[in-house]
Amino acid sequence: MNLSRLCKGVKPYCKQIKSQPAFVIGLFKATGNSFISDSYAKQLYSGGKPFTDELKSGFGSADRTQELIAFFEGSITYLAGGIADFGIPEKADCNKKALCVALTRQMQELINERDEADDILAMTYEAEKANTSEEITGALPQPLYNGYSVNAFYNRIHVIQSYDKVLHQWEIMNTGKLVWTGRKLVYMRGEKDRLEAIRLLLNCWM
Repeated sequence: MNLSRLCKGVKPYCKQIKSQPAFVIGLFKATGNSFISDSYAKQLYSGGKPFTDELKSGFGSADRTQELIAFFEGSITYLAGGIADFGIPEKADCNKKALCVALTRQMQELINERDEADDILAMTYEAEKANTSEEITGALPQPLYNGYSVNAFYNRIHVIQSYDKVLHQWEIMNTGKLVWTGRKLVYMRGEKDRLEAIRLLLNCWM
């Protein structure tokens, strides 16, 4: 995930924001940095300019979580579009608060990482949906052991016709500090899942 991808996934569903630079400038102001020109903001949106460490240092150390959430909540006018654009699986009504928290955490992740950040939108959206307290967390599930970290790469969107077969594949990468030995993937069926997976393909040892 990079800044350009984040902006392109949100701006088309913010009908009250008229231009791409205006969206980036509004996003930066919410994050605590108001020193950016229209021309540079346009390049950041298109991906023509990188989201540099120098730019990131201009955000300061203040916690701007509430301001970022408020920016997304006040800007997004078509919620289902943003959910679909990022490939977040949603079978029930879209949860605007959860999406805005997820976008906020993703922006914070982009600021904290030196290069591109992991795409945490879907995981954070689901975590915030499950949050029953009034406190905004967006906290992600923590690994069982210190040093464990994993990333999964997959195509979240499949365009198919009726009765077409779908092959959904995951590429799973060990991004932690520990070697996987004696580990396996365990299939856990969700309460609202309708499709069946072939468990033998998931029960594979590392």
